[in-house]
Amino acid sequence: MAFVHFLCNLGNLCLINNDLSYIPNLLGFHKNLHTLQLDGNPLKTIRRQVLDKGTNGIMEYLKDKYIQGKDDLIEPWAIQ
Repeated sequence: MAFVHFLCNLGNLCLINNDLSYIPNLLGFHKNLHTLQLDGNPLKTIRRQVLDKGTNGIMEYLKDKYIQGKDDLIEPWAIQ
């Protein structure tokens, strides 16, 4: 997930109503992200209970689900 590396100063990310079914686990390690809005997406990996906890709950959930060697890959187009 390239933008975690290249947009390191990103503080707010609004992804409301974007028909997203997946949020990469690597996002949970973004150091400056203070607001993450995901409502209105058919997420299959994050339960409503986690979303209701807000940004901190979502970030902790993503960190917990992170698998090194799988979730830390950067898209090929980003390193060309």
